[in-house]
Amino acid sequence: MKSFLPAILAGCVFIQTSFAQDAQDIVTDEVVVTATRFEEKPADLPVNVQVITAEQIRQSGARTLPELLGRQVGIYTRDNTGSPNRQIDLRGFGTSGDQNSLILVDGQRISEYEQTTANLASVPLSSVERIEIVRGGAGAVLYGGGASGGTVNIVTRAPKPGERQAYIRGAAGNYGTSVVGAGGTLSGERFGLSIDADRYDSDNYRDNNAITEDNVSVGGQYLGERGPASLRVSHSEQDLRLPGARTEAQLESDRRGTSTPDDFSSLDADRVVASTTQRFQFGELGLDLGYRERHSVGEVFGGTIDTRGRIKSASPRIKLPFEVFSRRNALVIGYDWEDWDYDSTAVFGGFPSNTVSTQENQAFYLKDTIALTSSTTLSAGFREQRSETTSEEIVGLTPEQDQKRTLHAYDVAVRQAFGEQWGVYARAGKSFRLGNVDDNRFRTTLLEPQTSDDQELGFDYSASRASLRVAAYRMRLENEIMFVPVVPFTTVNLPPTKREGVEIDFSLSLADELAFSGNYTLTIAEFREGALNGNTVPLVPRHRANAGLTWKPVAAANITARVSYVGEQYFDNDQSNTFGRKMPAYTVTDLIASFTSGSWTLNAAVYNLLNEKYFSYGVAGATTFNAYPEAERSFLLGAEYRFGP
Repeated sequence: MKSFLPAILAGCVFIQTSFAQDAQDIVTDEVVVTATRFEEKPADLPVNVQVITAEQIRQSGARTLPELLGRQVGIYTRDNTGSPNRQIDLRGFGTSGDQNSLILVDGQRISEYEQTTANLASVPLSSVERIEIVRGGAGAVLYGGGASGGTVNIVTRAPKPGERQAYIRGAAGNYGTSVVGAGGTLSGERFGLSIDADRYDSDNYRDNNAITEDNVSVGGQYLGERGPASLRVSHSEQDLRLPGARTEAQLESDRRGTSTPDDFSSLDADRVVASTTQRFQFGELGLDLGYRERHSVGEVFGGTIDTRGRIKSASPRIKLPFEVFSRRNALVIGYDWEDWDYDSTAVFGGFPSNTVSTQENQAFYLKDTIALTSSTTLSAGFREQRSETTSEEIVGLTPEQDQKRTLHAYDVAVRQAFGEQWGVYARAGKSFRLGNVDDNRFRTTLLEPQTSDDQELGFDYSASRASLRVAAYRMRLENEIMFVPVVPFTTVNLPPTKREGVEIDFSLSLADELAFSGNYTLTIAEFREGALNGNTVPLVPRHRANAGLTWKPVAAANITARVSYVGEQYFDNDQSNTFGRKMPAYTVTDLIASFTSGSWTLNAAVYNLLNEKYFSYGVAGATTFNAYPEAERSFLLGAEYRFGP
C-alpha cells in the first residue's frame, strides 16, 4: 500500500490546482442508493458508491449492460463464449471474475451457482433506473459470498405517482443486427404498472454466432401510507449459436470462421421479486422475496448438456435510527435465506453423467453507520453465514458429498469530509467465496471456501463542473478458487495470492458544450507463496484506460468520441508465466451521436471505428493459443419515440 500513497497525494495536488475555480459550484446530490439495503444519499455513506443514471445510460450508446460496465474504472469484461453475457471482472480475478463480482437486480443476486456468467442480457436497458457500483468487498456483509471484487446492483424503474408515458424504439446495424422494444408506465396516486419488452436479433461478427434474445419485464407497485410494496416478474429467452475459439493460425487466415458449426445453446429464465419497505416511528422494515429459475440446453464439443437451476430467497431486515451521546446512528439488522437447487445431465462420447447439487445459506448480519461529527462518518458491519452444500454424481464415479461451513465477513469504513466537495475515506474488511457446483464437479473432496482480507484508501471531489475519485487497494487471498481450462478440466484452491491496484476516475466540463471524462486502472494480481510465488495471475491486464469527449453543438444533440485501452495480459492457463507471449494490448475507438426533437430521439454509433483486430480472451497451449476474436468495425442506427409528458 505504501507504493500507492504518493499517487494519492499527487492526485490531491493536481485536483486542488486544476479545480479550485469550481469551489462555489456545489452539486446538489438528489440521487438515492440502496448500498445499505435501504435508500440512502451517497453523501451519507463512508464508502464511495458510483451511480449511473438512466439518462447517462441512454446517452452512452451502449448496446448491452456488460458493454456499459466495461467502460467503468476497475471493471473488465471479456468474451470467452460468443455470448452477449460477457464475463464481468471487478479488480482483476481473471477467469473467475464472474464468481468474485456480485451482480444484483433490485437487490437480488443473479450471479449464478455455476461456472457461467450472470444473465445481464435478460434485463432490458430501457427498464433500468440506475446502476449502483460498490468496488471491493464492502458488499460481502450485506449480500454474502462472491463479492470480493465488488457489487453491481441494477435498479429497475418503478412507477411514479400519476405517471403516464410510453415509448417504442428500434435500431438496425450491420451483421444483420436489429433491435425492437416497447414499454410504458400507467400509474395513479396509489397503484402503478410498468412494462418493458425488447427483441434482439443478430448474425454477429463470427460464423455460427447468430442470436435471438426476447425479454419482457412487468412491474407493479402499491404506494401505501408507510411505504411501497412492489412485484416484478421477468421472462427471457435466448437462442445462441456458439462459434468456438480460433487457433493462432485461424486468426490470421479466417478470424470470422468457426470449427464448431453445430454448437449452440438456449436459455430460458424467469425471475419473480416481491419487496416492500414500511416506515414506522421506530424505523423501517424491509422484506424481499425472490424466486429465479433457469433452463439451459447446449451442444458443445460433440456432447449435450441440459441444466436446470432454481433459487429461492427471503431477506427480512430492519433499520433502526437512534442517538448515543448525541451521535446519530443508523443500524441495519437482517437475515438472509437462500436455497439453490441444481441438476445437470451431460452426454459426451455416449457416456452420460448427471450432477445434482444443493446449497442452503442462512446468514445474520448487522451494519451500523454513525455520524461522529457533521463531517465524519463511520460504519462497521459483520456477517455470519452458515452454508451447507451437497453434490452427487448420480451416473459416474463421485459419491454424494456434504460440506458444512460457518463463514464470516466484516467491513469497517470511515469518511472525513472537507467542506461540501472534498472527502477522504479508508476501509478494511473480509469477504469470502464458496465453490459453485461446476467448481466441485467430479471432485472427491469439495473445495475449501476462498477468503480475502482487504484494505482501501481513497478520496473524492465533486462540483458542478468537475469530479474525481482516486482509490488504492490491497487484497490478500487464501484458497483462491480458480478454474484450469485444459483437459482434464478442473478447479483448484490456489496458494496465497494478492490483488493491489489504483483506480482514477474523473470528469471535467471544459465549456457548456464540451465535456471530458476518463478513467485509469492499475491492477497487480500475483501469487505470493508456493512454487508460483511472484508470478502474475492470468487474464488480468495491468493497465487499462478509458477516455471520452462529448460535444453538444446544439442543446438537443450530443456527439461523443470514446477510446478504450487494454494493456497486455497473460493468457489463460499460463500460471507459470512461461508461455513466452502475452495477449496483445489493444485500443478501441467508438463514435456515438444522438439528437432529440420533441418526442423523437435519433442515435447513430460506429463501434471499433479504426477497425482494431483484437481478442479479449485467449488460452495458452503447449506452443500456441486459442482465442475468441472480437468484432471489427460495426455500426448501429436507432430511433425512439416517447408518448406522454
